[in-house]
Amino acid sequence: HGTHTSTTVAGTYVKDASYFGYAPGTARGIAPMARVAMYKALWEEGSYTTDVIAAIDQAITDGVDVLSLSLSWSQVELYEDPVAIATFAAIEKNIFVSTSAGNDGPDVETLNNGIPWVITVAAGTMDRDCSATLSLGNKVSVNGLAQYAGNFSSSTEFPIVFMDKCDETTELETIKHKIIPSPKVTSYTSRGPSYSCPSVLKPDIMAPGDSVLAAWPPNLEAASVNDDLMYSKFNLLWGTSMACPHVSGIGALLKAVYPNWSPAAIRSALMTTSDQIDNTGSPIKDIGRSLQPAHPLAMGAGHVNPNKALNPGLIYDATVQDYIDLLCGLNFTQKQIKTITRTTSNNCFNPSLDLNYPSFIAFFNDWFAEPNSTTMMEFRRTVTNVGDERSTYKANVTPLTGLKVTVEPDTLVFKTKYEKKSFKLRIEGPKQLADAVVFGYLTWEDSGKKHVVTSPIVATSYKIEK
Repeated sequence: HGTHTSTTVAGTYVKDASYFGYAPGTARGIAPMARVAMYKALWEEGSYTTDVIAAIDQAITDGVDVLSLSLSWSQVELYEDPVAIATFAAIEKNIFVSTSAGNDGPDVETLNNGIPWVITVAAGTMDRDCSATLSLGNKVSVNGLAQYAGNFSSSTEFPIVFMDKCDETTELETIKHKIIPSPKVTSYTSRGPSYSCPSVLKPDIMAPGDSVLAAWPPNLEAASVNDDLMYSKFNLLWGTSMACPHVSGIGALLKAVYPNWSPAAIRSALMTTSDQIDNTGSPIKDIGRSLQPAHPLAMGAGHVNPNKALNPGLIYDATVQDYIDLLCGLNFTQKQIKTITRTTSNNCFNPSLDLNYPSFIAFFNDWFAEPNSTTMMEFRRTVTNVGDERSTYKANVTPLTGLKVTVEPDTLVFKTKYEKKSFKLRIEGPKQLADAVVFGYLTWEDSGKKHVVTSPIVATSYKIEK
């Protein structure tokens, strides 16, 4: 697990890599020039809170720039979560932290690592298929999909599905050899809302998590065929554990370009430049929802786009004090806040659940509301211009069914680089939303059409029960 994820982040170039012939080519990590520091925290018999905290603390002491954490604790409060506690200290040291969302989908409210100061990564598919050829005794060859490390022989019995009729052969002929729609949200990736911090929309972003090729310990079995163990220097694995290191590596690249950016700034750049459209020009689909368009509770802001993240235009930044204000807004006791911050000098003068985050989530879940009664929720955000000195951005909001969304002001004019501007986003609608999830996007586009800064908006009737 650790070998696979670490080489996904920063593995060097290796020619002729493959998993028993599958996914052949030259392998490399996202940031192959990065230096890797690995810390043992998980063991064969399980994991321990103290080991995880100790490993992260040691990484902080060693001065790492990025933490890649493909691990999690399920459905716990922030002050009981070792990942949340240890990574708060990392944020104080300006360390970018990437975590996995978990593999408990497709149900909602299954997300892990719903921590507001880290980036939480969902898993998507790639346009990779593992093809194979079946040669029959009558010299007929059948091409199809398989991921089998050995070779079928005439003496080996395997189950087979046989279809004697297909009504859609014409349609199949039409679509064969066409582009495989990609990415899609995997069925297993965990969905939000976040149990530990519902006021922050999670997950944050999606990255490749299916059939990811990376290094594998050569002394550990990589496959088993007819009770024979097979070994390989590479393996194809799936999971949000595989998606997380993709974002970790991209975070490292951004950190190299912008060493003074905060972890929140890097997270913002990744989120606001992500893709909501697949390679066919259609909205990204969700396998766990019968290929319906994916909503942000499944894929976050969208699929990560490294090149676009290099030039985001605007960023939503956040400080350590902003996170403390959020903890205060969650009505944590001083003892609980101290558990996370590891200090008694916590300033709770401005408690707020409205973190300066590049996404929005509003709960319309008043089950006892009077019929036709409405409510309005307001969000305040501040963006920093990291693009051109003189630039003007115009707001646009995609319609959200049954809701009224307004942005004030709807135009932001920047005169200098690093100048900050604030705005309010209001969502008005029924106190009890009829639909489980309604979503759309706020975009800020500059007048030169150079930057499109996109943030997901979710309105939901879900109620987090604790």
